Amino acid sequence: MKNPLPQKGAGGLYHPTIQKQIIALVNKASHENLSLRRRDAAHSLDYQNIINK
Repeated sequence: MKNPLPQKGAGGLYHPTIQKQIIALVNKASHENLSLRRRDAAHSLDYQNIINK
């Protein structure tokens, strides 16, 4: 079974939620000779509070 690409968000960015979607994005970038950048989500969550609770 082929790995499913995640849907693009409103800003034109992909937001994968499972590892298979990340693999699909890496494969797509590789086959189309594209660059792939990740964007951290740490700006939207307070991880220290999550870890300490």
